[in-house]
Amino acid sequence: MRALYGPERRVRFRTHFFPFTEPSIEPDVSCGICGGAGCRTCKYSGWLEMGGAGVVDPQVFENVGVDTERWSGSRSAAASSGRRSCATTSRTSGCSGTATSAC
Repeated sequence: MRALYGPERRVRFRTHFFPFTEPSIEPDVSCGICGGAGCRTCKYSGWLEMGGAGVVDPQVFENVGVDTERWSGSRSAAASSGRRSCATTSRTSGCSGTATSAC
């Protein structure tokens, strides 16, 4: 986050609830408008939520017929100028070169 928004920005990572991932985290950066003091942009919290990430719950894969013994996945989303998501699925066997990614 500091590489994207500058070394003067504070960064924090919090646990968060997302319906299809467990465990889940949410990264925040200090507001660049008010410097963390609180303003309308950051809803007077001093922080801007930058997205979320987590490991996809195996039940999600089972619900769509994917073998959870062979596949696992992670999900992340970043909020910068609009929403951009990245989902990665890989074989659980540890074989190299078998990961697929849709970004």
